[in-house]
Amino acid sequence: MVLAIVLVFVVVKLNGGKPAASSAQGLSNGPTGSSLSAVVDKVTSVPASALNTVGDGGGAVTGKPTTISGTNTPLTENGKPEMFYTGAEYCPYCAAERWAMIVALSRFGTFKGLATVHSAVANGAGNAEPDPDTPTFTFLHATYSSPYLSFTPLEIQTNSRTRPPGRTPTCRSPPRPSRPSSPSTTARPARSRSSTSATST
Repeated sequence: MVLAIVLVFVVVKLNGGKPAASSAQGLSNGPTGSSLSAVVDKVTSVPASALNTVGDGGGAVTGKPTTISGTNTPLTENGKPEMFYTGAEYCPYCAAERWAMIVALSRFGTFKGLATVHSAVANGAGNAEPDPDTPTFTFLHATYSSPYLSFTPLEIQTNSRTRPPGRTPTCRSPPRPSRPSSPSTTARPARSRSSTSATST
């Protein structure tokens, strides 16, 4: 309950402040400058006591990650467990997920370069998206550092459904050192479906 109130406050704040440049669909991408810093600070500094109170949701959360068969090698980066996220700025479901991801990951590390964005109003065919224009963050230019885990985000399209340079469904962001090929690591798209990854479409 406490966490929900905090996030509602931040969403309201996200819709205010100095607007950023609009997307090709005419959407405001949210606050910039000091207003953006204030929003990021709220999301990345939720008190541990509030998160501990929320806990696992008391059974209310049913869509928990599950182990996918056929993935024998855990996803790691620099000797640490790796969380690999792939999504798109236009996606309303990704928009909802990023809030909780940022709150949770901020307990174990630090984000830099977070920016705000809104999900798309319409899909490529011009039909209305579910929950259009949802305020959220983008990981497009963000970095994350932690002594405990690695976070590798990949935004494959913007909220105007254009593909950022160098971002394709089979590339990783940021650039990673090459690794020896093995049956479990040769095909990168398959690795994104490992038990330690978070994947959105």
